Amino acid sequence: MKGSAFEYIRPETCEEACELKDQFSDNAIFWAGGTDLLPLWKDGIISPQYCIDISEIADLIHIVFNNSQFYIGAATNLSDIEASSILREKVPSLGEVSNQMATPQLRNLATIGGNICNASPAADLAVALLALDAKLKLLSVKGERFLALSEFFHGRRLTAIRQNELLAEIIIPLTGLCTTGFFKKVGRTSVDIALANVSAAIIAEKNIITETRISMGAVASRPIRALAAEKILIGMDGTKLNDFTLREVSSKASDEAQPVSDMRAPVAYRREIVKVIVKRALDGALKRTKV
Repeated sequence: MKGSAFEYIRPETCEEACELKDQFSDNAIFWAGGTDLLPLWKDGIISPQYCIDISEIADLIHIVFNNSQFYIGAATNLSDIEASSILREKVPSLGEVSNQMATPQLRNLATIGGNICNASPAADLAVALLALDAKLKLLSVKGERFLALSEFFHGRRLTAIRQNELLAEIIIPLTGLCTTGFFKKVGRTSVDIALANVSAAIIAEKNIITETRISMGAVASRPIRALAAEKILIGMDGTKLNDFTLREVSSKASDEAQPVSDMRAPVAYRREIVKVIVKRALDGALKRTKV
């Protein structure tokens, strides 16, 4: 591991963790599973003087349903999300996403908060949560702050989190978006980093679509929503949607994508694959909507 020696600290509470981060500021990092941070550290991209291990703070590890909202602690690992019976019942897309991320061994370490804070454009959980209108609870010595996930990502590895803040909790309102959310991903292998990923969710009343969410990853500098594509479906009778309409929506979503070519896929491929997986995600969401 490159860089100078560091001091390892394991606080017992969120308050203690925030005080340490306030004291050491940008010389310190929060560490939970470390699956995203470790490669950066080994390559010398980051070189903290203090490592604040939050993986054992009880208040950061939970999946709770209360007052029509889900509360997921930021240090909750992917295996626990995948295994949660209440999430499987009420928010099936989250378990499906977790099952497609990394290997079983890494899922025991990787956390939902880490996947969000790493701010990868291809972050699978971030894409699924964006389609569910999730918001974040951030803590610091100054108190707590709530922020919509849609306002959190500013670019590749760039977020709205402040220097001394800790992501404590992910909050998901229980709406029709939760029960209909459907996630699709294309990668080199089933557990590899996405070449493109999509999550779709739909709310319908008496078969008429009233809300739609289409979020996409690995096709811009951050996870994004296909806002123009979403609008096409509003007001339509879900029982009368045909392949032509869904292809039109998928094509519009592809137009909204802003992909770049890299070592894993060229722009043209990403644009075409977005059309395919947006349609498949919408098909899945419509089936769950039971229109």
